[in-house]
Amino acid sequence: MRSDFFTDENIYGHVTNSMTDATRPSTKEWGQLISGVPTANKTHIAITDITRHTGYMSLKAYYNYWTEDITTNTTLSGNVFIGKNITVSPGVTLTVQPGAKLNFINGSSLIVNGTLASNGTSTNKVTFDFISPNSTTQNGIRVYTGATLNVSNTIVKRAWYGIYCNYTYASPINNWEITECNTGIYFSNTPIGISNNYIHDNWMGIALYNSSPTLTLNKLTGNTNYAVSSSGATSIPKFGASWSQGKNKITGNSVGVCAFSNSLPMLGNNSPLDGGYNT
Repeated sequence: MRSDFFTDENIYGHVTNSMTDATRPSTKEWGQLISGVPTANKTHIAITDITRHTGYMSLKAYYNYWTEDITTNTTLSGNVFIGKNITVSPGVTLTVQPGAKLNFINGSSLIVNGTLASNGTSTNKVTFDFISPNSTTQNGIRVYTGATLNVSNTIVKRAWYGIYCNYTYASPINNWEITECNTGIYFSNTPIGISNNYIHDNWMGIALYNSSPTLTLNKLTGNTNYAVSSSGATSIPKFGASWSQGKNKITGNSVGVCAFSNSLPMLGNNSPLDGGYNT
């Protein structure tokens, strides 16, 4: 007997192999009618990847599973699973508690148009784990116009782009640890600062395209391609600014700083003092 209820078989063009807060039927509570409108709290319980086998079936079960955009101020804690791209809406804050681990499955990303507040402690860090760099979805944290990142003691790992910034994003990239990504930080037409980050063991540390950030107090080590790549005629990154010393530590990478396509990185100047003091 064939069933069109929770099977991985394509029946009439549909595959219904999961049950979450966003499916029908769903894992939401029953709820009640308020002014004639049904309301139901989300349980964030999910059953996914239901698969038929000969004589049995298999599935994955999750608690703390999220697939819908963040449209109101929200706090995440514990072991969290993100099943698809989720967006933090403008004017909304997503707060991540110390010690939380956000697991982004299915090549999913976090898209920030509002505020991301992620402040771990030195002994209880926050982790954004993208499981595996995905060249198709280019998974990672993507920040856009109007977004704000308020971050300390936070790790990003195993993304295609650890942090991706494009055009008019204006909040500095500070206080991150970024590791095991294809590219730790990617800037396109972005001028903001990059400071006090530990960027290590990626394929590429920082990639800048027509972008002119100021880099200070960063440690880049163990990246198998370039620690910093700068390209494009309007890409003029500065390793320190004016009287402020850069004090970036760039060591143990295949290549430290690479400039091409008419890029002009400024590593420092002695007279007058302008950045510099990088190692």
